[in-house]
Amino acid sequence: MFSARRYLLLGFFTVVLVVLVNLAWWEYYGRTEKLLDTQLSRRLSAVAAAAALSVDPDDVTMSGLGDLDAYSKLIRVLARVQESDSLSEVFILAADYSYIATTLTERDSVYFLSQLNATYIDSALFGLNHQPVTTASYRTGPITLKSAFAPLVDSTGLVLAVLGVEADVDYFDALSTLRRNLRVASFFSIAGGLVSGLIFLGIQAKLNRAEQHASMN
Repeated sequence: MFSARRYLLLGFFTVVLVVLVNLAWWEYYGRTEKLLDTQLSRRLSAVAAAAALSVDPDDVTMSGLGDLDAYSKLIRVLARVQESDSLSEVFILAADYSYIATTLTERDSVYFLSQLNATYIDSALFGLNHQPVTTASYRTGPITLKSAFAPLVDSTGLVLAVLGVEADVDYFDALSTLRRNLRVASFFSIAGGLVSGLIFLGIQAKLNRAEQHASMN
Protein backbone atom coordinates (compact mmCIF):
# COMPACT_ATOMS: atom_id res chain seq x y z
CA MET A 1 0.00 0.00 0.00
CA PHE A 2 1.29 3.45 -0.98
CA SER A 3 2.48 5.71 1.79
CA ALA A 4 1.33 9.33 2.02
CA ARG A 5 4.67 10.52 0.62
CA ARG A 6 4.35 8.27 -2.41
CA TYR A 7 0.86 9.59 -3.17
CA LEU A 8 2.17 13.14 -2.86
CA LEU A 9 5.02 12.41 -5.26
CA LEU A 10 2.63 10.74 -7.69
CA GLY A 11 0.37 13.79 -7.62
CA PHE A 12 3.35 16.09 -8.15
CA PHE A 13 4.58 14.14 -11.18
CA THR A 14 1.05 14.12 -12.60
CA VAL A 15 0.93 17.92 -12.45
CA VAL A 16 4.41 18.19 -13.98
CA LEU A 17 3.40 15.83 -16.79
CA VAL A 18 0.28 17.88 -17.57
CA VAL A 19 2.35 21.09 -17.69
CA LEU A 20 5.01 19.54 -19.94
CA VAL A 21 2.41 18.10 -22.32
CA ASN A 22 0.72 21.50 -22.66
CA LEU A 23 4.05 23.25 -23.23
CA ALA A 24 4.86 20.70 -25.95
CA TRP A 25 1.49 21.29 -27.64
CA TRP A 26 1.92 25.05 -27.72
CA GLU A 27 5.53 24.76 -28.82
CA TYR A 28 4.31 22.63 -31.73
CA TYR A 29 1.70 25.26 -32.59
CA GLY A 30 4.28 28.05 -32.50
CA ARG A 31 6.69 26.14 -34.72
CA THR A 32 3.92 25.28 -37.19
CA GLU A 33 2.76 28.90 -37.41
CA LYS A 34 6.34 30.14 -37.92
CA LEU A 35 7.07 27.50 -40.57
CA LEU A 36 3.93 28.30 -42.58
CA ASP A 37 4.60 32.03 -42.35
CA THR A 38 8.20 31.58 -43.49
CA GLN A 39 7.18 29.43 -46.44
CA LEU A 40 4.53 31.92 -47.57
CA SER A 41 7.00 34.80 -47.22
CA ARG A 42 9.53 33.01 -49.41
CA ARG A 43 6.89 32.18 -52.00
CA LEU A 44 5.57 35.73 -52.20
CA SER A 45 9.08 37.17 -52.34
CA ALA A 46 9.97 34.87 -55.25
CA VAL A 47 6.71 35.67 -57.05
CA ALA A 48 7.23 39.41 -56.63
CA ALA A 49 10.81 39.21 -57.89
CA ALA A 50 9.82 37.14 -60.95
CA ALA A 51 6.85 39.39 -61.71
CA ALA A 52 9.04 42.50 -61.50
CA LEU A 53 11.38 41.02 -64.10
CA SER A 54 8.46 40.38 -66.45
CA VAL A 55 7.37 44.03 -66.41
CA ASP A 56 8.76 46.36 -69.08
CA PRO A 57 10.03 49.56 -67.37
CA ASP A 58 9.03 51.59 -70.44
CA ASP A 59 5.44 50.43 -70.03
CA VAL A 60 5.51 51.60 -66.41
CA THR A 61 6.76 55.04 -67.47
CA MET A 62 4.31 55.40 -70.34
CA SER A 63 1.38 54.10 -68.30
CA GLY A 64 2.12 56.73 -65.66
CA LEU A 65 1.83 59.30 -68.43
CA GLY A 66 -1.59 57.99 -69.47
CA ASP A 67 -0.62 55.69 -72.37
CA LEU A 68 -3.49 53.20 -72.65
CA ASP A 69 -1.53 50.66 -74.70
CA ALA A 70 1.22 50.55 -72.07
CA TYR A 71 -1.41 50.25 -69.34
CA SER A 72 -3.07 47.34 -71.16
CA LYS A 73 0.27 45.53 -71.40
CA LEU A 74 0.85 45.98 -67.68
CA ILE A 75 -2.62 44.70 -66.83
CA ARG A 76 -2.08 41.56 -68.93
CA VAL A 77 1.19 40.84 -67.16
CA LEU A 78 -0.30 41.44 -63.71
CA ALA A 79 -3.40 39.35 -64.48
CA ARG A 80 -1.21 36.46 -65.65
CA VAL A 81 0.80 36.58 -62.42
CA GLN A 82 -2.37 36.77 -60.32
CA GLU A 83 -3.97 33.80 -62.04
CA SER A 84 -0.89 31.57 -62.09
CA ASP A 85 -0.12 32.09 -58.40
CA SER A 86 -3.70 32.38 -57.04
CA LEU A 87 -3.13 35.86 -55.60
CA SER A 88 -5.68 38.32 -54.22
CA GLU A 89 -4.19 41.30 -56.03
CA VAL A 90 -1.17 42.25 -58.11
CA PHE A 91 -0.44 45.94 -58.58
CA ILE A 92 2.13 48.61 -59.36
CA LEU A 93 2.48 51.70 -57.20
CA ALA A 94 4.08 55.07 -57.79
CA ALA A 95 6.19 56.76 -55.12
CA ASP A 96 3.09 58.55 -53.76
CA TYR A 97 1.34 55.17 -53.27
CA SER A 98 -1.06 55.84 -56.14
CA TYR A 99 -1.93 52.97 -58.48
CA ILE A 100 -0.20 52.81 -61.84
CA ALA A 101 -1.90 49.50 -62.57
CA THR A 102 -3.79 46.87 -60.59
CA THR A 103 -5.81 43.71 -61.11
CA LEU A 104 -8.62 45.10 -58.93
CA THR A 105 -11.70 46.05 -60.92
CA GLU A 106 -12.98 48.46 -58.27
CA ARG A 107 -10.40 50.61 -56.50
CA ASP A 108 -9.48 54.06 -55.30
CA SER A 109 -6.69 56.01 -56.96
CA VAL A 110 -4.42 55.41 -53.94
CA TYR A 111 -3.46 52.02 -52.50
CA PHE A 112 -5.85 51.71 -49.55
CA LEU A 113 -3.34 49.88 -47.31
CA SER A 114 -0.60 52.44 -47.90
CA GLN A 115 -0.46 53.54 -44.26
CA LEU A 116 -0.26 49.96 -43.01
CA ASN A 117 2.42 48.87 -45.50
CA ALA A 118 4.20 52.19 -46.06
CA THR A 119 7.41 50.98 -44.39
CA TYR A 120 7.68 48.00 -46.72
CA ILE A 121 6.81 50.02 -49.83
CA ASP A 122 9.38 52.69 -48.97
CA SER A 123 11.97 49.97 -48.39
CA ALA A 124 11.35 48.68 -51.91
CA LEU A 125 11.41 52.20 -53.34
CA PHE A 126 14.49 53.48 -51.56
CA GLY A 127 16.33 50.30 -50.54
CA LEU A 128 19.88 49.97 -51.76
CA ASN A 129 19.89 46.25 -52.57
CA HIS A 130 16.74 46.22 -54.76
CA GLN A 131 15.47 43.04 -53.11
CA PRO A 132 11.79 42.17 -52.50
CA VAL A 133 10.42 42.79 -49.01
CA THR A 134 7.62 40.81 -47.38
CA THR A 135 5.12 42.17 -44.88
CA ALA A 136 3.88 40.58 -41.70
CA SER A 137 0.42 39.03 -41.91
CA TYR A 138 -2.36 41.56 -41.40
CA ARG A 139 -6.14 41.57 -41.07
CA THR A 140 -8.39 43.49 -43.43
CA GLY A 141 -12.06 42.88 -42.82
CA PRO A 142 -12.75 39.15 -42.30
CA ILE A 143 -9.59 37.90 -44.02
CA THR A 144 -5.88 37.74 -43.25
CA LEU A 145 -3.44 38.89 -45.94
CA LYS A 146 0.27 39.03 -46.57
CA SER A 147 2.08 41.05 -49.24
CA ALA A 148 5.45 41.33 -50.89
CA PHE A 149 6.88 44.35 -52.71
CA ALA A 150 9.61 44.40 -55.35
CA PRO A 151 11.20 47.47 -56.95
CA LEU A 152 10.75 48.06 -60.68
CA VAL A 153 14.12 49.25 -61.95
CA ASP A 154 15.00 50.79 -65.32
CA SER A 155 18.17 50.16 -67.31
CA THR A 156 20.09 52.80 -65.34
CA GLY A 157 19.23 51.23 -61.96
CA LEU A 158 16.65 53.87 -61.06
CA VAL A 159 13.59 52.60 -59.18
CA LEU A 160 10.54 53.70 -61.17
CA ALA A 161 7.80 52.12 -59.05
CA VAL A 162 6.99 49.19 -56.83
CA LEU A 163 5.26 45.97 -57.79
CA GLY A 164 3.13 44.42 -55.05
CA VAL A 165 1.64 40.95 -54.75
CA GLU A 166 -1.00 40.20 -52.14
CA ALA A 167 -2.14 36.75 -51.02
CA ASP A 168 -4.83 35.46 -48.73
CA VAL A 169 -3.23 33.65 -45.80
CA ASP A 170 -5.23 30.50 -46.48
CA TYR A 171 -3.67 28.55 -43.63
CA PHE A 172 -4.94 31.08 -41.06
CA ASP A 173 -8.29 29.30 -40.63
CA ALA A 174 -6.51 25.99 -40.09
CA LEU A 175 -4.27 27.62 -37.47
CA SER A 176 -7.32 29.13 -35.77
CA THR A 177 -8.93 25.70 -35.59
CA LEU A 178 -5.72 24.18 -34.25
CA ARG A 179 -5.39 26.94 -31.64
CA ARG A 180 -9.01 26.46 -30.56
CA ASN A 181 -8.53 22.69 -30.26
CA LEU A 182 -5.35 23.21 -28.23
CA ARG A 183 -7.17 25.52 -25.84
CA VAL A 184 -9.89 22.91 -25.32
CA ALA A 185 -7.30 20.16 -24.85
CA SER A 186 -5.32 22.35 -22.44
CA PHE A 187 -8.45 23.09 -20.41
CA PHE A 188 -9.38 19.44 -20.05
CA SER A 189 -5.83 18.32 -19.34
CA ILE A 190 -5.41 20.98 -16.64
CA ALA A 191 -8.82 20.16 -15.22
CA GLY A 192 -7.89 16.47 -15.20
CA GLY A 193 -4.60 17.26 -13.51
CA LEU A 194 -6.37 19.31 -10.84
CA VAL A 195 -8.91 16.54 -10.21
CA SER A 196 -6.10 13.99 -9.98
CA GLY A 197 -4.23 16.27 -7.58
CA LEU A 198 -7.31 16.65 -5.38
CA ILE A 199 -7.79 12.88 -5.36
CA PHE A 200 -4.17 12.33 -4.36
CA LEU A 201 -4.48 14.98 -1.62
CA GLY A 202 -7.65 13.32 -0.37
CA ILE A 203 -5.96 9.94 -0.28
CA GLN A 204 -2.96 11.46 1.49
CA ALA A 205 -5.24 13.08 4.10
CA LYS A 206 -6.95 9.75 4.74
CA LEU A 207 -3.60 8.02 5.10
CA ASN A 208 -2.40 10.70 7.48
CA ARG A 209 -5.51 10.26 9.62
CA ALA A 210 -5.08 6.50 9.53
CA GLU A 211 -1.44 6.79 10.58
CA GLN A 212 -2.37 9.19 13.38
CA HIS A 213 -5.10 6.85 14.55
CA ALA A 214 -2.73 3.88 14.46
CA SER A 215 -0.07 5.76 16.42
CA MET A 216 -2.60 6.74 19.07
CA ASN A 217 -3.54 3.10 19.49
